[in-house]
Amino acid sequence: ELYRANEQLTEVNKKLEIEIQSKEQSLQKTEKKYQELVETAQDIIYTISPDGYFKFINPAVTNILGFQPEELLNVHFLELVADDHKESVLEHYMHQLKGNTESTYLEFPAYTKDGNIRWLGQKVRRDSASKEQNNLSAIARDITEIVKSTNKLQRLTKRLSTILENLNEAILVEDENRRIVLVNQRFCDIFNIPAEPSQLLGLDCTESAEQSKHLFKEPVKFVKDIDKLLFNKKPSSGELLEMDSGAILERDYIPIYNEGVYRGHLWRYQDVTSKIKMERNIRMNEEKYRNVIENMELGLMEVDNNGRIVKAYDRFCAMTGYSAEELRGKKANDILLDQENKERMDRQDSLRKDGRSAVY
Repeated sequence: ELYRANEQLTEVNKKLEIEIQSKEQSLQKTEKKYQELVETAQDIIYTISPDGYFKFINPAVTNILGFQPEELLNVHFLELVADDHKESVLEHYMHQLKGNTESTYLEFPAYTKDGNIRWLGQKVRRDSASKEQNNLSAIARDITEIVKSTNKLQRLTKRLSTILENLNEAILVEDENRRIVLVNQRFCDIFNIPAEPSQLLGLDCTESAEQSKHLFKEPVKFVKDIDKLLFNKKPSSGELLEMDSGAILERDYIPIYNEGVYRGHLWRYQDVTSKIKMERNIRMNEEKYRNVIENMELGLMEVDNNGRIVKAYDRFCAMTGYSAEELRGKKANDILLDQENKERMDRQDSLRKDGRSAVY
């Protein structure tokens, strides 16, 4: 019985040894696989000691920062951080250690080997395999181009905001969900909105037409026209709106598309009260003087500096037998005069160019 038990135990040991060898081989394959992943990763992967010195760093650091991995071993990580960010970066990771925070994300500029700057976005977590030592593991990605694009967009947005604020036109930009993206003070003034433009960002404009319709002489039409524009999503410009106060607004609607996809729209309102009133006065004066001229017993004709007929009044047409359409655009001397009188008219034209008028 003892012999059989010993034989069984020997067999179990052999099986255990085979299983252990199999697991060791599997573990080695897994370790090799992860090692290959780390070695070939496009992002920088590294570990640092509790006092901030690199203990391991993968070859991706060469492509991103220009250093060979061995150059950075036992180098303090702050030596790579741009001078004006060292204090904030150190404070961030000290806070992570003291607060026992498992994982954090931070973006900061880092020096390359040749002294240039690259922006890194990195996630740092406590090393769970050695928590007692407070080791940190990190994955850092090159976000330089993203930062440049973001800064460029911010500068562009700032310039656009400055332009909008200084325009004498009311501007409102809404996204595809009718939430406010941009608005200027002039818009708030025209629509009697008691708030700063910055306070309106993100607000829903779905009911804005209903809330503002009382400002217009035709409130129902104002709401219906807005609904129609939003439904059709086609540009509209120069539409005149008369307000209850007597002011006249000119409205433009511009839908915004990005690669064929509707992304929102822009409203532009401009107070054109003075302009419209002036145009109306001009038209009234023109009408008044036209009626006076039409009722005079004088045939009047206007020509440009080249002698082409701009306008022939009714009495002149009756005197010559031509219609206004037949005369418009023709050279008066050619169509109305014989050679002798053309020469006389040429002399008169010369006098008029010198500022002298005459009766002949």
